[in-house]
Amino acid sequence: MIPDIVPPLLVVLFLLAFDVQNVAAGMSWRVVRPTGRTTRDYTIIVPIWGDPRYWGNREHLEPYKDRVLLACNVHTPQMAAFADRIEREGWRVFRTWDDPKISPAQTIRKALAAVDTKWVLRLDGDSFPADDFGKAVAAAEDADADVCSVKVLPSRRHTVAEQLQGVEYDIAMRGRHVRPWATSGACHIVRTEAMRTIMRKHSLWFFGEDIETGVIAEHLQLKVRHVDFVVYTVVPETFRQLFKQRRCWWAGHFRLSVLNFEQQIRFPVLAMYNVGLIYLLLHGKWHELITATQVIPVLILVYTLLTTLSNWPVRSRWLIAFPYYTLAQALIMPPIGALHYFVTRLRWRRAGRYRITFFKARPGSPVELRSHTLAARAVRLAWHVAFLVAIAAPVAVAVTAAQLA
Repeated sequence: MIPDIVPPLLVVLFLLAFDVQNVAAGMSWRVVRPTGRTTRDYTIIVPIWGDPRYWGNREHLEPYKDRVLLACNVHTPQMAAFADRIEREGWRVFRTWDDPKISPAQTIRKALAAVDTKWVLRLDGDSFPADDFGKAVAAAEDADADVCSVKVLPSRRHTVAEQLQGVEYDIAMRGRHVRPWATSGACHIVRTEAMRTIMRKHSLWFFGEDIETGVIAEHLQLKVRHVDFVVYTVVPETFRQLFKQRRCWWAGHFRLSVLNFEQQIRFPVLAMYNVGLIYLLLHGKWHELITATQVIPVLILVYTLLTTLSNWPVRSRWLIAFPYYTLAQALIMPPIGALHYFVTRLRWRRAGRYRITFFKARPGSPVELRSHTLAARAVRLAWHVAFLVAIAAPVAVAVTAAQLA
């Protein structure tokens, strides 16, 4: 007879799949660190979308004013007046007249025509760097990278919602050491020619448009790295604001995980986690939560312990409350995000399918593509197999012992 705790424990162990991988964050060879060398050969593209008030990092961009390109979608009189005003104040402005149903990626793609530097940074209007952007770009250049994610952290941690997001961001950014292609819209660094190629293949859909950049880069076999450089971004102050933001995030997650499932098959752990555990087992998680209430304290303890150990460098007292925060998201947000995706799809009449095939591109594209060697592919496969075995083995032993008892 299998003990009652085994099924929910199995689910929890697999839900920890991403976080446990963070143990390897300190050993990742895909992380590059600034050395102090700097460069000025870059352009910062800041998409200003929908409303001028979304440009909140003006003060922090003043030192980079000659390298900033404000990409404004002037589809309303308010945005047109805003673009005229900031241009008179000395800022460089690129205007587009795009349909509001198109994502900022469309504006960025057009703005690339005005870029003549070797590197381009995509920066949200509410994000700002902790240090000189030139050091991060120089680190990417020294690593001969094409696309680089950076560490994005909350700009403040005062309210409960901000504190919990702080823990979430800390853990997620350690995950970027293992998955540097998970680019954030807050900031990422791309070689200009690589960015033009990526944007030509971008779906231009709104939700999840930032991580799509990294997925396309992996598909094109570009050299993707993570620069250990901190960029701060504004996060929702209240849970109400957080819910509205995460509804859009989970709509993008559904688009990536379900609608474009074939793009994840080459990442077995990612596919199993996103599709199997988040969506297919949603009913099972609710069932276990309702029927196996006696084991919930044990599961929360196990979750807290493993999450703390695998993310020890960013440990915080807020990790005590973090399991409840993640549990609420895992149970409530997936169906809400999926519903939001379908409503948006019907309203926009666009599906949001990626414009890349399942098979990776081969050399011969406009940008010199970098083929993964056989050894690199073998290492990646071995890592996935070892990780799955490490998760499944203890559960198999517990089930066997219970049956023999």
